[in-house]
Amino acid sequence: MRNIFAIVEREFRAYFASPVAYVVLTGFLFLSGIVFQGLLGSVMEYQLRAAMQAQSGRGSAAVDAPAVVTQQFLGTVSVLLLFIVPMITMGLFSEEKRRGTIELLLTAPLTDLQVVLGKFFAGASFMLLLLLSTWIPMSALYLYSTPATGPILANYLGGALYGLALVSIGLFVSTLT
Repeated sequence: MRNIFAIVEREFRAYFASPVAYVVLTGFLFLSGIVFQGLLGSVMEYQLRAAMQAQSGRGSAAVDAPAVVTQQFLGTVSVLLLFIVPMITMGLFSEEKRRGTIELLLTAPLTDLQVVLGKFFAGASFMLLLLLSTWIPMSALYLYSTPATGPILANYLGGALYGLALVSIGLFVSTLT
């Protein structure tokens, strides 16, 4: 287990030693913030129009704004993860081959499973860091309204499992290149 943690620590440091992690994290936060702001604005505009129509007697449509924003936002975040996770996983094994350190890694007193799990947990921890960073805009919903926490946590669990699947696919592709 100690060997796996050593590989995770090495890979996580390698992420932040280069500007790749900072660019990916900043870009992801920027894009998710823009998406959240756009969704919140469109839901509020819809809610205002529905209230005006209800006032004039032409209809009434109550909208659960936090639920709609959460559902749309986390759906869009999953699409963003589809494009960002390959950026963080593409170099896990291919960079070792390019630098010539794959022989050193494979001849170390580590099993292949420990190497693969260490690389997977490093990519997974960075992906989970990306996913946890989306709580920044989501905190606005908790600050100004009372959304249902159960569906939000279920969406985050689904997003985490989806992201872990993407990390495993990216790790596999990295071994092929």
